[in-house]
Amino acid sequence: MRSQVLHGDSRMILREYPDNFFDSCCTDAPYELGFMGKRWDSTGIAYDTELWEQVFRVLKPGAHLAAFGGTRTYHRMTCAIEDAGFEIRDSLHWIYGSGFPKSLDISKAIDKTTGAEREVIARPKTAVGVFAHSGKGVSQDIAKYADAYAITAPATQEAVRWDGWGTALKPSHEPIVLARKPFPGSVAPNVLSWGTGGININASRVAHLDGKNPSAARRAGKAPGREIGSWANDRRTPETFAAEHPGEDSGRWPPNILLTHSADCDDHACASGCPVLELNTQSEASRFFPCFKYQAKAASKERPCGEVVHSTVKPLELMRWLVRLITPLEGVVLDPFAGSGTTGEACVQEGMSYVLIEKEADYIQLIHDRLSQPSLFEEL
Repeated sequence: MRSQVLHGDSRMILREYPDNFFDSCCTDAPYELGFMGKRWDSTGIAYDTELWEQVFRVLKPGAHLAAFGGTRTYHRMTCAIEDAGFEIRDSLHWIYGSGFPKSLDISKAIDKTTGAEREVIARPKTAVGVFAHSGKGVSQDIAKYADAYAITAPATQEAVRWDGWGTALKPSHEPIVLARKPFPGSVAPNVLSWGTGGININASRVAHLDGKNPSAARRAGKAPGREIGSWANDRRTPETFAAEHPGEDSGRWPPNILLTHSADCDDHACASGCPVLELNTQSEASRFFPCFKYQAKAASKERPCGEVVHSTVKPLELMRWLVRLITPLEGVVLDPFAGSGTTGEACVQEGMSYVLIEKEADYIQLIHDRLSQPSLFEEL
């Protein structure tokens, strides 16, 4: 099948597709939080059973759906998916260390209501990390940021009492619902009839360290790279792996926890607060989980030029792992909320076809630019 990028409402476009057409659905649905004031993140479509009924209809029996959700709204999306007829199979959790708390400082708010002026004690040294995580450019007004997040002393007795109180935790994970379209009978006949019903365990395993244990230096955060808790980033079949590595298995069973290095990690060391480092400092436990390099937006070689920037881009390696996990070889993947096109690029890298649907016109050219890069195909 020829891959497609389509502009419009998924509920309308999917009506044009026949029943039992797609092999999987992998999508980053709106979290319905009004993120950064974007109207597409507050329409309620992620809770719309009609949408998920259309997705259900066009998926083959036994096909899997993987959809990201927000920690505050994931349950409503999951209920809509289940109400549409899907069987909820699991919840995956993408854990990262780069989230920024969006919390109201109650002490500051109290002083503001009384008009009391607070003394500035300190200002943040840099705003680069925050802007990188939010998808904004570093060229934003850093001075304005420094004023907004300056450390100040309470000015009134009431503010002193509530100093240190806020309204939100630091975000460090996003849930992913894993669901499957039910089918009559047992798995084996369905797989033989439709090619769907299972998940690709061997191709999604967490890679071993070639029989070596992580050194004390790695436990301390030195050279974590992709050796600790990496995943088998290739498309080898179990037969190919067995021929290349006789007597060895192809890695640890894929879990429902996915880790991402912090934005400040590099190929030589983890930054403070990185979840991979925190696990390894105590028990080298990250080796049990897939680990992905943090990307607030697509890397420069994957990112199209232009003024339009999508604010909630997922790491490419994470999306590759997901489409590989739930899609049969050379299958067709549906993404009804294409965003910046990361799912499409993941499909290209994994040798799969895709149908991407995006309602926002601004992102359509971004997707086309991203998926037409010569370098994307030269590396395959």
